[in-house]
Parts: sequence; structure tokens; C-alpha cells
Amino acid sequence: MEGTLSASQDEITWVLTSYIVAAAIATPLTGWLSDRLMLVISIAGFTVASALCGLSESLAQIVASRLLQGIFGASLVPLSQSILLDDINPRGKQGQVMAVWGMGVMVGPTLGGWLTDSYNGWLTDSYNNWR
Repeated sequence: MEGTLSASQDEITWVLTSYIVAAAIATPLTGWLSDRLMLVISIAGFTVASALCGLSESLAQIVASRLLQGIFGASLVPLSQSILLDDINPRGKQGQVMAVWGMGVMVGPTLGGWLTDSYNGWLTDSYNNWR
């Protein structure tokens, strides 16, 4: 990111920090705002913010996109766990359900990182040829 955005390592730290700060602020609000609509809004907002991160061409854009990711992503964990534990699974299956949920949490970012690393050159070439 440093080379692509012409930013120093100190400036790149804002990419991580913006997400953490936004998530820390938005997480306590989750209980107050929690309903089914909130989960749908969070998923949609996080998806759009993720796309904006990928389309960012400057440090300011990626920091703003990561802020949005943090705001929308903060409620995904508590809301999804609440739905899994309270609403749709019997008490005897909750351990199994949370194990599968945890696997998704661990595998998702790892798979995303691998895909990004493996296909970045291919996607960049395809995009440049399309333009």
C-alpha cells in the first residue's frame, strides 16, 4: 500500500487505526440498535465499504473506507452470535454452531488474503486491458 498510495509507513497506520477506532465506537451501539434490519444494513454497508477500499486511489479514500468498514463491521459479530444462540438453534447444538461460525471467522479473512495475493496481478492486468 505504501508504494501504491505514495504514503509513509506512519500514514499507512491510519488504515488499521481507522477501522479499530470506528469499531470501538460502534460496538456498544449494537445492543441499542439490534434488530433484524440492523444485521442486513450492517452486511450491506460492510460490503459496500469493502468495495470502496478496493477502489481507493488515495490514502484519504482508504482511511475513510476503513472507517465505514469499522462502523458497519462492529455489529456483525454480536448480532450474528445473538441470532445463532437465541433464535434458531436448540441449546444442545449451540457449541457445534459456534464452532462452525468460528471456522468461518478464521477461514474467511485468510481465504480473502490468499485470493487477493494470488489474483492481484491477473485482476490488475484485466482492468488495465479493459480501460
